Amino acid sequence: MVTVIIPTYQRTVFVSDAVSSVLRQNFPKERYEVLIVDNSFRPRAELRALCDSHGPPVIRYVHEPRNGLLHARHAGAENARGRILVYIDDD
Repeated sequence: MVTVIIPTYQRTVFVSDAVSSVLRQNFPKERYEVLIVDNSFRPRAELRALCDSHGPPVIRYVHEPRNGLLHARHAGAENARGRILVYIDDD
């Protein structure tokens, strides 16, 4: 299982495009998940709306209120179900 981790800070439009790009890849959808790591102070409902646990692939939302890319990446790693972690930017 592969986990694609997308850290973001108040860039919903970019995250939506990034998720769409991941979904267009030629890789079996049942072999990966996508984590959107929201690095905003407060959880953002519009980012949660991008998530759908009915996959494949499963798209999940993780909120990490501690500001900074390092915290967001670590939160993604801690919540990943996959053994292989792939980090991509939200833009």
